[in-house]
Amino acid sequence: MGIATILTSIVVTELLSGEGRMATLPSQQRDALVGAILGARTTGMDLVLVLIGVGGTIFCLLLFTSRLLPRWLSAWGVVTYLSMLALGLLSLVWQDHPHSLEAIFYGPGALFELTIGGWLLTKGVDKEKWRALADARVGSADAS
Repeated sequence: MGIATILTSIVVTELLSGEGRMATLPSQQRDALVGAILGARTTGMDLVLVLIGVGGTIFCLLLFTSRLLPRWLSAWGVVTYLSMLALGLLSLVWQDHPHSLEAIFYGPGALFELTIGGWLLTKGVDKEKWRALADARVGSADAS
């Protein structure tokens, strides 16, 4: 879905360039078409936010329960992705919401993504916990 929303941006750029086949459209029709495509793109991005919110929340919950990362970082991820899910749902039902809400919902998320990226690059996951989880899986597979 994310790729489709990006492709709609490319289509809008083509339409607005007024070159090639697009030059044959009267400007009012072109403007109406661009508006319709941008509306669909916005809805698509809201749906992407919902899907990212669900997937990211589950992923961070798994990190939280596995303790491969500090629990505070995993919990922050859960809050971040729940806020993305909430923003996506809010945007789907209230399309004319104040844009300040986006800054409120996106701000902590952007900071989380930078923090977890830096953490994984510099410290990584808890290797001892990783080995213990891997050994437990191998042991349970051998027992069955």
